[in-house]
Amino acid sequence: MGSIEYSNEAVGDIENIFITILNDRPKTASKYIDKLEEFISLIAYSPKLGVECKKHFINHKCRIAMFDDYKIFYQVNFDNIYILRVIHSKQQFNNTNLKT
Repeated sequence: MGSIEYSNEAVGDIENIFITILNDRPKTASKYIDKLEEFISLIAYSPKLGVECKKHFINHKCRIAMFDDYKIFYQVNFDNIYILRVIHSKQQFNNTNLKT
């Protein structure tokens, strides 16, 4: 397993997910983030878990994996995983939202 790094945007995304869940279901917010991070660890073990971004008409060299209602955008560099964004599937998204 390689290392996992997060962009500043991905860290902010995860913090926002936590806050949103905390407001609605305070007892489950930490557990949900733990499960999200466990899933991200699985990506490190199996980097090709997600599909290539170009299959979703996104012009960046990255992959997308789904966790519940969230799209996890990431890049693979050898065995290292770089998490770019974690975005709700209903959120408007375009290529400019993804900095690589």
